[in-house]
Parts: sequence; C-alpha cells; structure tokens
Amino acid sequence: MPERFDAEGFFQTRLRDVHARALMSYPPILEDESEGVRVLSKLVANLRSPIRVRHPHVDLELALPALLGPRMIYLNGGSVDFIEGCVGASTTSGTVPFFVADEPWFSTLFEESQPDAPKRKIEVPAVDFSTILFEKKPSVLFVDIEGAERHLFDAPLPSRPRLIMIEIHHPLLGSIEATRVVSKIVDHGYRGVDLHGWTYVFERRD
Repeated sequence: MPERFDAEGFFQTRLRDVHARALMSYPPILEDESEGVRVLSKLVANLRSPIRVRHPHVDLELALPALLGPRMIYLNGGSVDFIEGCVGASTTSGTVPFFVADEPWFSTLFEESQPDAPKRKIEVPAVDFSTILFEKKPSVLFVDIEGAERHLFDAPLPSRPRLIMIEIHHPLLGSIEATRVVSKIVDHGYRGVDLHGWTYVFERRD
C-alpha cells in the first residue's frame, strides 16, 4: 500500500524553508516536490478533462484543469472572472509588452523574473489599476504580479479594500524598492498584520 501523503509535515517543511532563506532569493524546489511535479507533468499532457481531487482535511473537492500546469495542480482550486490585459499604476493607452511563461502563473512584465521559466513576448491591453478598484470595489485584494507591484500603490486608491495580501518580489525589485512598496501601502492607511516569506498581509486601519 502506498504511503499516505503527510500534508501537514510537507507544509511545515516549506514554511521552515521560507523563513530560513530570508527574502532575497527564490525558493529551492524540494526533491519530493520535484518528483511529484515530474509525475504530474506526464499526466497533465494527456488530460481530456480536469483532474478532480478531494482535500485531505476539509470537505472540499477541487477541479484542476491542465491550464494550471503541474506545479499549481500540486494544490489549488476556486473560480475567477478574467479581465484581459496588464494592470498598471496609471492609465496607459494601447498595449504593453508581456512575457508569457509555459506555466501562466510565472508570466510577467519582466523577462528576468523567474529566470528558469521559458517565456515568449506578446502585446496585451493596458488596464488601469485605479479603474479596476473603482469598478470592482473588492473587500480583499490579492496581488501577485511578479514585480509589477513596484509602482502599483503610488497613486491614491479610489476604493480601499479591508485587506491587502501582496507578494512583494524582493529578489527582482531589490530591498529599497521592495521597502518602498510597503511604505506606500502604509501611507494609504494600512497596517501590517502578517508576513510569510514575500507575502504580506495589510489591514485597513479605519
């Protein structure tokens, strides 16, 4: 009988790794994780419909389409609405260059981000961040945009979410620019309430 996957032990190991490596380097891929991704890569290449898996600890079933890629299938789920375009700090007409990775989660405005992920250059519509906030008025904002957070909070916010969860890519931005992103969010009336690796959680003060 195959050995049961120790999810809690796995995530505790990853958490220790995040704290040990500090902020200025990309995380290494563990040997067990590499093997899991390798096996899933073969499976994903032949999918005709999404993989459906049940969460080991809560009553939740996840549909995992091939688009996610093998590394994200290694645990994710949910539903989203898509807006085509690249979000920027201010209104910009026309299009901007964008680097699309084989696994879409590593796509970025910066070719040097995630250097191990192969990318191709395309042009995408520019989307104004302030307009998105004004129209959607999210209660929770999650930002993971591979370095484009550099100037995202420079302008006033037309709508202020209750929580902001943001991954600040320290190796790409450098310590000074990464610190400036934090300062700008604080200037908008937020306080930091949690931090794991590059992921910060800010809560609105009022």
